[in-house]
Amino acid sequence: MINTKLRRCVIAAALCGFGAAVHAQDVDLGKITVKGEGMRDADRSFTVNTISRDEIAGRRWENPLAIFEEAPGVEVRSIQGGSVGDFITIRGMTNGGHGGDLGFSLDGVSLNEAEGHSDGYADTQIVVPLEIESLTVYKGPVSPLYGNFARGGVMAFQTRKGGEYTDIHLSGGSWGTYDGQLAFGTEVEAPLIGDLQINGAIQGYEHEGWRDNSRFTKMNLALRASKAIGDRSEVALSLRGHGARSYVPGNTTGDQFNAGWDERRQQSDVHQTQNDMAEKTYNSQRIDFNHNFTDNLRLLTWVYKTEMFLSRYETDVAPSFNPANCAAENMQTGVGNGSSCQRELSHDREVVALGFSFNGTHAIGNIASNWVLGAEYYDEETTELMWRTNSRDRGFVQGITPRLERNRDYVTETTAVFGQIDLDVHRYFRPTLGFRYDSIDQTATLRTDVASPVMRDTRANYDISESSFTPKLGVRSAITDNLELRASYAEGFQLPNIGQRSDANISSLDPHKFEQYELGISGTPHPSVYFDLVYFMLNSSDEIITNPNNNQLDNLGETDRSGIEGEIRYFPSAVPHLTLSAGFGFFDSEIKSRADNPALEGLEIPRVPEHVANVTASYAPPSGWGGTLRWRTVGEMYVSNDNVGTYDGYDVVDATVFYTVPGANGRSTRWYLEVTNIFDEAYADGPGGANGVTEPTTFNARPPASVFAGVIFSL
Repeated sequence: MINTKLRRCVIAAALCGFGAAVHAQDVDLGKITVKGEGMRDADRSFTVNTISRDEIAGRRWENPLAIFEEAPGVEVRSIQGGSVGDFITIRGMTNGGHGGDLGFSLDGVSLNEAEGHSDGYADTQIVVPLEIESLTVYKGPVSPLYGNFARGGVMAFQTRKGGEYTDIHLSGGSWGTYDGQLAFGTEVEAPLIGDLQINGAIQGYEHEGWRDNSRFTKMNLALRASKAIGDRSEVALSLRGHGARSYVPGNTTGDQFNAGWDERRQQSDVHQTQNDMAEKTYNSQRIDFNHNFTDNLRLLTWVYKTEMFLSRYETDVAPSFNPANCAAENMQTGVGNGSSCQRELSHDREVVALGFSFNGTHAIGNIASNWVLGAEYYDEETTELMWRTNSRDRGFVQGITPRLERNRDYVTETTAVFGQIDLDVHRYFRPTLGFRYDSIDQTATLRTDVASPVMRDTRANYDISESSFTPKLGVRSAITDNLELRASYAEGFQLPNIGQRSDANISSLDPHKFEQYELGISGTPHPSVYFDLVYFMLNSSDEIITNPNNNQLDNLGETDRSGIEGEIRYFPSAVPHLTLSAGFGFFDSEIKSRADNPALEGLEIPRVPEHVANVTASYAPPSGWGGTLRWRTVGEMYVSNDNVGTYDGYDVVDATVFYTVPGANGRSTRWYLEVTNIFDEAYADGPGGANGVTEPTTFNARPPASVFAGVIFSL
């Protein structure tokens, strides 16, 4: 490994020596509707990948989260749970999505759950792919617009607003998969109101599943109505609804995975998977009021409310599984630990939030600037219950009261202030200065409204407050008309997890701290070539672990993550409409300090692959035949904490052929045929392992070769 002090010195020097230039792009403040939307230039001081509507709308997506893998170096580890969020690895952080390593937002409002299945859990199934205007991926804790859970980065969806369109996407294929999507925008004359801009989307999705007990169905509805008030103001009402049900077959064992496709399709008999499933309902309401004070100053305000209910039946498939612990008598009476049995976990969640931001473009002397300054408040209340069940039955032993093991109320209140300014000082020096301050209060209360013979959750109630100030500093320099250097330093934070907050020493601890350093270069050295290359370090300190000297929690842990990410796109002039592209990431990690387990020091973080890369060839003429060939490779990774267990990674190839029929007014119809995993590769993303075991012990097996067909058209 490169000496850490040397690496820090190199990047510190870069921060002092490199600047940014390229004159500020004109920003039409009258069109922005989401906080920070006018700061696109500032994003260039950091590593920010944007996937546009043109890239999204022309493809079939298994779910909105799959779009994320278009960003270089990102891995989505699907658990194939439908309504249950997947895991994401980004910059060596392995617990995004299903946990709290990654921030998620929809039109600037956080989707992360402060108290849910796990801290920071998020589900993107509520989003219709056809309604997405763009997906912006912030790498690391670089954006001041997002706070808690943004330590590994942010996945920010922005939906379509304004315009006249009616787009339809219909598809179907292997494993009983059917997907119908409609997105529309129009202006209507409403009685007593006048002109209204309406944007909306509808989706119906059904997937029987390639494995036993893996059916997934969902419905989505989104609607936004906006009204101009005079020449300077706008008010909008947004509604969203989602309902889903999924059946989950559970992980396969190593033996089951290696036995062939017929065995992989089955539920895990060894782990006694008991027809696991999940159900979710979600609805939200939002009101926006936006006002232009001048052509250079715009106010955005929003008020938001959401209600969500998620119920999940889950059979534990830990490597230490002991089927004897799942005997009905043991589960109900508390004999044995009962930890390897089915549980019913439910979260009833309600969020009320509001925020505002001022967005401006002003000159400071001769220096042009774009800036944003705002504040927001979230009040999130969650009721969590956990029952022991058998095949989704709470009362499966006659004469014994059903066993409720957890019954709690959680409240999280977040107040935040944020700001950022981008300064066009000189061609060689264009700094971006940002900050965020978060104040977070969290309480948990044990409920006593339901009697239970065994209440395993005996943690103390808590009422704690934490705060964090995180700077975000970047600078870029146009060293030529076609090449731009950038360097940045940004901080993030992580609060104590749900299991640590009831510790007696928690009030004396600081939040877990993250520091990221970046050095990058991007540009178009030739009219037919675009590239971006960045080296990063993402280091964490003050990790909360147990101090072996007093058996109390303390800020003692340290971990380093580093890597190189990049992308290159080639548009050969000899073959119009052909694009050859590659996105990649190479990663390294090291556990620097673990006083509670010194044997881990010097080892790598499990499930961080050595590399992740996509190589794509796409030919997309405006009419006639076209196609895409995509190779994805994920490298070797450790799967156990002691770095004994390893997984070789995988390579998978997908192909699509399509025929485009041009229509009037720029509208077209595209018919396509897609084959995924065309070489029938047996692979899994994010396998699990046990200490001392050289091979993975559990697998989330991915589907064999599959065929889908569809049509995308506009009316």
